[in-house]
Amino acid sequence: MRAKLLLPFFALLAGCADFTTQWTPDDSPKAIRVDVARSSYEVRFAAGSASLGPAETTRLARFVETGGIRPQDRIALEQADALGKLAERRRDALLKALRTNGVGAAASVAMVPKVGRDRVVIEIERGVAASPPCPDWSKPPIDYSAQVSSNFGCATASNLAAMAADPTDLLHAQPNARAEGSVAAGAVQGYHDHQAYGAPQAPSPYSTDFYATETTSQ
Repeated sequence: MRAKLLLPFFALLAGCADFTTQWTPDDSPKAIRVDVARSSYEVRFAAGSASLGPAETTRLARFVETGGIRPQDRIALEQADALGKLAERRRDALLKALRTNGVGAAASVAMVPKVGRDRVVIEIERGVAASPPCPDWSKPPIDYSAQVSSNFGCATASNLAAMAADPTDLLHAQPNARAEGSVAAGAVQGYHDHQAYGAPQAPSPYSTDFYATETTSQ
């Protein structure tokens, strides 16, 4: 009989339980998803020629203009014979055309036998960063556990995804080409010792020239 009387009381306590114990920050991850899209574009050269024809130049410019290649894209130039003089001149002509259109600041070279004899294939790799689903108000409003809001981290993740010039940097960083410390320090020391070209000859505070300069400036 007593158990039956206590049953509504326990049900009431269950109804007042802290729902946030069922939610954790792991339920609302703020990870940025980076997808890598790959595409290719074939450039055609006349037999034995290292110059891009007017029609091919226009076609390439239109491809870049419509977003086929963007400045932050990573590109590779594929040729059947990447070692010959003609192949090298064709790469130079193609890179010049790409840079004229504002892309192709850096490109790698690959030898791919299946590429046509008078063709250069541009392999394009583009990273696309997708921010997490935000805003996120999935956490129950009643909170006695002092956990962070489910929306915590949304602004940081969304802004980082939007501002990354090359989203693939979020997957793997660029190589760190560190400067040689001794060379940098030597340049500064040479400047202080007035050995560097154009370094100003500052008067010593202990010379009469110093005080003459101070008097003149006043």
